[in-house]
Amino acid sequence: MYNSKQRNEVELEWQLEDEEPGGWTGFILQHVWVSERPGRRGSNNDSKEEAEERIGPPVWYQNIIQDPEVRSHTVGRLTPTVTYQFRITPVNHRTIGHPSAAKTPAEPSYNAYPAVIGAAIGGMFIAALITVLLLVFIIRNRNNNPRLHDLLFGSQHSQSRENINFPEDDVVRGSEGDIEEIGGPSNL
Repeated sequence: MYNSKQRNEVELEWQLEDEEPGGWTGFILQHVWVSERPGRRGSNNDSKEEAEERIGPPVWYQNIIQDPEVRSHTVGRLTPTVTYQFRITPVNHRTIGHPSAAKTPAEPSYNAYPAVIGAAIGGMFIAALITVLLLVFIIRNRNNNPRLHDLLFGSQHSQSRENINFPEDDVVRGSEGDIEEIGGPSNL
C-alpha cells in the first residue's frame, strides 16, 4: 500500500505459507516500472516511436532483506506518476525460492469521517457561542434598541396592562361598588 497520496513510498507486508524454523535466511524484494499514468504532472507523453525504443525486457529493481524474521519493508524514492508492481522471493542457504505473484500497490484510503465530524461539532459550538453572546448583548443593551429587545423577548408592558381600544369596552366602577358600563344600556 502507498504510504501517502504523493505515491512516492510503498509499505510492503508479506507472510509465508510454510514457516519452517531456520528455513529461510532472507528475502529479495523486487519492483518493476509498469506504466506511467497519462495526464499527470511531470509525466512524459512520448510518441509511439519513442515508447517502442524503450521496450525491452522488464528491469526488476532489487532490495535484499537479510533478516528472516522481517515481514514488512518500506520502498521509497518512487516516481509518483509511475505505476509499479512488486514481488517477494524467499532465500535460504542453498536456493532461491519462487517469487510471489506481482502486485500493484493499493492507494491509501481516504477517510474524511473524522474531519467532517470535527468540523460539524466545531461549527455547532461556534454557532451556540455566538448566539449566547448576541442574546447577552441584546439583554444588556435593551434601552439602546428597545424594538429589537421587544421583538425577541416580547413587550413586558403588554402583559401588565389591558389594552383598551374602544370607549364602549371601558368599565367604570360606580360609587356603590357596582360596575357600570359606559355607553351601554342605562336603567333610569
